[in-house]
Amino acid sequence: MEVVLMLGLGLLVAANCTPATAVPSAKCRRQCGNVKIPYPFGIGTNCSMQGGFDVTCQPDLNGFPKPFIGGRELLDISLTNSTIRVLNPITTYCYNETTPKELMLNGTIVWSNTDRNSPFRFSETGNKFTVIGCNTLGLIGNNNSGSEYLSGCFSYCGRNLSAQTDNSCSGLGCCQTTIPKGMDFNFVGLGVIKDEEFGRRCSYAVLTEAAAFRFRTTYITSTEFSDMAAGRAPAVLDWSIIRNGTCEVAERNLSGSYACLSTNSKCVDSTSGSAGYVCNCSQGYEGNPYLPDGCNDVDECNQGRPCPSDSVCRNTVGGYRCSCPAGRKYSVSNNTCVPDTGLIMGVTVGFLGLVIFSFCGYIILQKRKLKKVKLEYFRQHGGLILFETMKSEKGLAFAVFTEDELRQATNNYDKSRIIGKGGHGTVYKGVVKGKPVAIKRCTLIDERQKKEFGQEMLILSQINHKNIVKLVGCCLEVEVPVLVYEYIPSGTVYELIHGMDKKLQISFSTLLRVAQEAAEGLSFLHSYASPPILHGDVKTANILLDENYMAKVSDFGASILAPSDKEQ
Repeated sequence: MEVVLMLGLGLLVAANCTPATAVPSAKCRRQCGNVKIPYPFGIGTNCSMQGGFDVTCQPDLNGFPKPFIGGRELLDISLTNSTIRVLNPITTYCYNETTPKELMLNGTIVWSNTDRNSPFRFSETGNKFTVIGCNTLGLIGNNNSGSEYLSGCFSYCGRNLSAQTDNSCSGLGCCQTTIPKGMDFNFVGLGVIKDEEFGRRCSYAVLTEAAAFRFRTTYITSTEFSDMAAGRAPAVLDWSIIRNGTCEVAERNLSGSYACLSTNSKCVDSTSGSAGYVCNCSQGYEGNPYLPDGCNDVDECNQGRPCPSDSVCRNTVGGYRCSCPAGRKYSVSNNTCVPDTGLIMGVTVGFLGLVIFSFCGYIILQKRKLKKVKLEYFRQHGGLILFETMKSEKGLAFAVFTEDELRQATNNYDKSRIIGKGGHGTVYKGVVKGKPVAIKRCTLIDERQKKEFGQEMLILSQINHKNIVKLVGCCLEVEVPVLVYEYIPSGTVYELIHGMDKKLQISFSTLLRVAQEAAEGLSFLHSYASPPILHGDVKTANILLDENYMAKVSDFGASILAPSDKEQ
């Protein structure tokens, strides 16, 4: 084998620059051919930012203008991604049967930049080192002091070329490898081990844009790959503002060389592997952050349909707002209008609160009204006079009950509690403070007796005779007063005489005693009570019997006090 070394050299040189961050003239040329040249790049004196952003515009062989930067043809510039695309030279070696059987080594310096302050670095994410050929070794390296680097890959063909396929670059006829972050200089070496059995073959090595490369098997047997762009392939370079280093340092010098001049811009530290920073427009803005007022509000509503179809898009400064129909709200997570549960809940809670508030207010008003009515009944029935008398006379065994107490005592006047009915009312069995009582709800009251009713009940309660049912209290806060008696458990004389309980056998002597006791009770009311009391409704149904069959005169609540001699 013999060795042939072929070496080509290309230099990148930074040219005319503007001082610091002087705003370029509006007369500066901003397009060369089909490529736009936004600031900080520029064509001509004082049209670019200081630090290697000068672009030259030259005609090609056909007279069509094309931009160049550092001797490389410039394809496009991205302010958003802070990248440029240039055409990179392809290292090529082709041979045939007549070529001597040798190890061929062909080398090319792809990017030479001795200025460490250059704004450009090869993108480690946008590029891949690509080698095409049979039995071809490709090397890429960087011999800059302090950052030495060498890598590569080997492309193998074997005896069967048909095993290779288009769009596959995994070692068979084509191989690729990545590069480290921050490469600003590299050389490419190409070594070929020729086999006499091979016919015409070509081998290539190039650092190229990964997204733009698609392998074809015809590249190995022809010059097709290098012919596509006159021996060049696109590559991506990251760029940044090198001076002042990081954003933190640059922002301290806002009046000097700080590059982010637009009001709606922000500084972002470079991630390309070199010190420096880039400028981006703030969220909701687009344009050129390197120019004063260069970032303008984006009208998102005119860019497609950012909002759901059932909503209205309204542009805002730095953003937009989706207004959904009433009762629905915008969901950012899935870009739809969804039921506004918060609004529905708020309206529901508010409505329920209003209903509850109104109901509570109604209840309070009704209670006040009821309380007022009860107080009026209490006054009509002589309750105030009764209270005054009870205060002056200590030790009275008489109680004034509230309506609620008696309802509770009778389970709200349940029918099962009824123990008697008559023309003057219904009697219920109740329990007050653990003691059984008879509670009589009267059906009517003489209008003339209303004012003196409470006083008369107090007088009646003071009657203490063994043959008279004790009146223990009353309730005056109802339309017709309610009387409360002691409870007598064994029925009435009426039931005894008429034999309602057939099993009950009462002796004649007991009947005589019952008659005598009833007479004694009536006699006491008519003759010995002070003042005398006229019963007014004497009948066997109103004479009760206790557990020992002792007679007790009852229902004298319908009685009247005997008038004085003068009234008689």
